[in-house]
Amino acid sequence: MPKHSLLGHRLKRLRRQQGLTQVAMAERLNISPSYLNLMEHNQRALTRPLIARLSEEFGVDVHDFTGEIF
Repeated sequence: MPKHSLLGHRLKRLRRQQGLTQVAMAERLNISPSYLNLMEHNQRALTRPLIARLSEEFGVDVHDFTGEIF
């Protein structure tokens, strides 16, 4: 399985660990719930700006979503 295909699962796991619905997480990230759903199902890519927001909003290490120096 390609590495990028795991990013949606990581995003979904983070959301569940935070106890958030897709709507609540999408609001915190300033994106639509439908876009979040597509990312969780690996149908849309996680962009660098979004990964940066995840880091700021949830305190996650950007390397968890990039695997590279950001």
